[in-house]
Amino acid sequence: MLRKLKIATEAEARAMDDEVVRILGEMKCGWLRLGLLIQKMIDTQAFVALGFPSMHSWMTARLGGSMSNAFAALKTVRALSGVPESQLESIGTRNAQVLIRLPEKERKSEEWIKKASMLPERELRAEVDAAIERKTGMPKERFRYWGEAVPESLAQKLDEMLAKICNVLELDLTETKGRIAALEALAATILNTPDEILRTETEGMETAR
Repeated sequence: MLRKLKIATEAEARAMDDEVVRILGEMKCGWLRLGLLIQKMIDTQAFVALGFPSMHSWMTARLGGSMSNAFAALKTVRALSGVPESQLESIGTRNAQVLIRLPEKERKSEEWIKKASMLPERELRAEVDAAIERKTGMPKERFRYWGEAVPESLAQKLDEMLAKICNVLELDLTETKGRIAALEALAATILNTPDEILRTETEGMETAR
């Protein structure tokens, strides 16, 4: 039987309201606190006091699958170094990652910091793309779908291949840009490998099918 909840008093409602806003605020600037803390651990070599030979070994042991998020936060914090923390606290994770695509002077400007604080991600991304296009004279690269239906056994190998290259390059497999970067790296590897080496490496594959 469902228990009937007591209607909240005004004081209880205000407390819940404050808590929701506080939690949302913490979630929004989580990248900033995480990036700053990771940088502090590097600067103070805190990993040594914990018995690890390197920062990477500590991150691997302690952060596991969240390591890519930590690297992304660190990269973003470093890219926005010099901007007052009070201004960065109002920028969400995704907007911060979009913002740092801009050249240093622009991304640290008051104008762009304000836009990153106020605009929805989609609008900010469109403005950043337009600004980059104006500055470089190069239009944003067009995308098209690329894919084939393959046997399950091959699909599993392809999944393992992407996971492996993402791990090696410290890319986020869960993000589209991470998977694209992994595919670019694999394509470059194949295209830069001499034909005779590829023939040697793949010899026997056709007959094995």
